[in-house]
Amino acid sequence: MTRIAYLVTSAREMMLADGTPYPTGYLIEEALKPYERFKAAGFDVSVITPDGRPPQAEPYGLSWFFHYPDEDKDYLASVVRTFAHHVDDIRLTLHQNTRFGLAAARRVATVLQANGRTPAEAHRIVSAAAKTAWREGRQFAGVLAEDRSHGLTREQIQAEVDAQRADSQRLADERHRRLQEIPGFQQPVALSSLTREQMAEFDALFVPGGHGTMADLSDNPDAGRLLAALHRKGALIAAVCHGPAVLLSAPERSDGLWLFEGYRMTSFTDEEESRTRPGRLGMAWLLDTALKNAGAVFDDGPAAWASHVVVDRNLITGQNAGSTEATADAVISKLHVPARRAARAAGPAATPRKTSPMASQAIIRSPAETIQVFLEAFARHEVDAAVALADPQVSVTVHPLGLHDQGQDALRQVLADLVHAFPDLMINVSRVITTGDVITALFKAEGTQAVGYAGAINQEKHLDIDQAWRFVIGGGLITEVAAYWCQAQLYRRLAVKRYDTIALA
Repeated sequence: MTRIAYLVTSAREMMLADGTPYPTGYLIEEALKPYERFKAAGFDVSVITPDGRPPQAEPYGLSWFFHYPDEDKDYLASVVRTFAHHVDDIRLTLHQNTRFGLAAARRVATVLQANGRTPAEAHRIVSAAAKTAWREGRQFAGVLAEDRSHGLTREQIQAEVDAQRADSQRLADERHRRLQEIPGFQQPVALSSLTREQMAEFDALFVPGGHGTMADLSDNPDAGRLLAALHRKGALIAAVCHGPAVLLSAPERSDGLWLFEGYRMTSFTDEEESRTRPGRLGMAWLLDTALKNAGAVFDDGPAAWASHVVVDRNLITGQNAGSTEATADAVISKLHVPARRAARAAGPAATPRKTSPMASQAIIRSPAETIQVFLEAFARHEVDAAVALADPQVSVTVHPLGLHDQGQDALRQVLADLVHAFPDLMINVSRVITTGDVITALFKAEGTQAVGYAGAINQEKHLDIDQAWRFVIGGGLITEVAAYWCQAQLYRRLAVKRYDTIALA
């Protein structure tokens, strides 16, 4: 069984720049979600603290605004996407995200729909109000109440804002309770008690965040021993938010440089820290600056608070609390690689293929008609019906993925992967260009991500990306397929800036 050393801070306070002690600990979301995901994946998770004391939740992290229910958080993400034409131009601060009542957007939209608005109309109304609140630093409820056309009163809107806040507080309390019921969090293993041999028995290290990591893991010789033991055997090392502070404990290499010199990594950024309560009071030092000074190639996301995960060799780091689930999923993907390779070595299982009626019908179509039928079948998620229109030796090229293959199975895999990754995939064709036997189809692919795809860790984000597919028709069948899209745009849409394909291949 895969064994994970789950290293959690046990610090109760840290010193601010003026020497004042500040209460601290681990962040609930960052400690709970990866732990539950790893256990569900079948891993053996050992909770460890530097001194064996039970870890303490950071009081600041118990605040309601760190615990939006997933449905509120996801809807808010779709609203925020409307704030600027390019996602890189959106700057949503912690203050804006937590103080203006924006997270109630989904609930207000639900009320609007109950009053006869379509989902699209409701989304447009709440997005416009949220954008104004974001730009002008005003309360969402107040801005929305000024618009009398939607028929809601200020009291109705404020009731939804208050209900959202109450649900967030209940979620914070419930998460804290679940953590306290985990035996390892009550009786953790002391890192200081582990021998070098015991440390080397772990297959991975994961460090959740919370400001406490900066107090007791950033200059910890035992943490340095653990990092050296795991790094020596190429084991996975992962951390999220303030968790990468542990990397500062790593010893020097034989050449005198830091163990992680030149590694790409991310962490809670100085910009994000400036918006937190301890950041405003004055931190004694800042994590992203310290990592850069140590020798890291720092790779932050396109915007503060955006989910962002960086993978470099055996190191996985997540930028902030919003990156928690994506970081945990990256760890699971990495640790499951040996099993996937073994399955591939054993050969694919024999699975019956559906035979489309089209395959046995002698239907004569023009090249444009053939592609129209192909795209319609693809839009209906009828992969086998689409593949039946291709020559058995069809040439398949997907430029963003570096794929160059041949045969119907290759085409089937390309289409099936898209449908699997985006179960609600929609294909909206904008133009079909015909040049003899060469057909180029321009369309927008839209859907909500359900699994990892094309180097993007699953974060259940909405994708809408323009694509161009070029087809060559011969003998009434598709003989060549070449697909194009902007991979950088795909990463941006799914809140992933870069992805190390070697590390997770």
